[in-house]
Formats: sequence, C-alpha cells, structure tokens
Amino acid sequence: MSGLRLPGACFPSDEALLCWREFLQLEDPPGTVEIIRQCTAAGLPVGDAPFLTELEALAGRSLKWNPRGRPKQQR
Repeated sequence: MSGLRLPGACFPSDEALLCWREFLQLEDPPGTVEIIRQCTAAGLPVGDAPFLTELEALAGRSLKWNPRGRPKQQR
C-alpha cells in the first residue's frame, strides 16, 4: 500500500492502514479537522508548503487565500 500515497499527505503507518477500523478510531491531531473545514469552505487545497507549491505549478495559478474585493490603494 505504500505506493498509493498522495504527495504531501501524512498517513499513519502501513500497519495502521491495513487495519482500517483501528485507523478510523485514531485521534486526529489538534486543529486538523478545523483546518480541513476552513480550506474546504474556501475551496483551497490542504497540504504542506512543498505540496501546495507543486499544485500551484501544475495549475499555473496561486492556490493561496486572498482577501475578497479590490486591493486597497497605497497612499
């Protein structure tokens, strides 16, 4: 199963993946679910910096959060 991992993803060990029930009962690291919810609501990908950089290169555009609206003028 080690060849089926997504780049930038943090999975538990192969042994944990083989026993799916145990994997589902593992506690999520603090804040993980909230980060996934925030990114999903904003339509943004979740991953570490190198993974997001690779996605941006493939997509040919920025995949980071930007404030809504027109940028404020500099005085």
